[in-house]
Amino acid sequence: ECMIPHSIAADFWKKLLENGVTPCGLAARDTLRIEYGLPLYGQELSEEIHPFMTRYSWVVKFNHDFIGKAALEQLKGSETLKSVGLELHEELIARPHYAIKEGGYISSGTLSPISNKSIALAFVPKELAVIGSIVTVCIRKNEVKASVVKVPFVTRN
Repeated sequence: ECMIPHSIAADFWKKLLENGVTPCGLAARDTLRIEYGLPLYGQELSEEIHPFMTRYSWVVKFNHDFIGKAALEQLKGSETLKSVGLELHEELIARPHYAIKEGGYISSGTLSPISNKSIALAFVPKELAVIGSIVTVCIRKNEVKASVVKVPFVTRN
């Protein structure tokens, strides 16, 4: 992202293109974020989605005082849904808020251009939050099987 005065925006854009920069939008950013398993506030993190539901519980350290410590101590171990990565068995895209038949929902989904697979970040019942578990994603009128897989979906070489 670039913050520049409106008066030079057109010339700035032309210079970027002349120097080989490839334009991309929010969808490209979102695809990269999902492939690397990074959370987006409002989808994988929120006031309702506490750290113990996510892969980020390691950031909470109870060995010192902080605002919200008592509330988080009460939440620890109370989660019924856990964040996972899913690889769909069909080439349909799982969008945010699509239901998972066994419980839970999709938080983000896309077709990965790197792996050419339909992938999603989701919250599933914690007993299904195990690599290899199979869940059923409800995509419009379709029920699509998906495997719980390791996140990030792609890694750098």
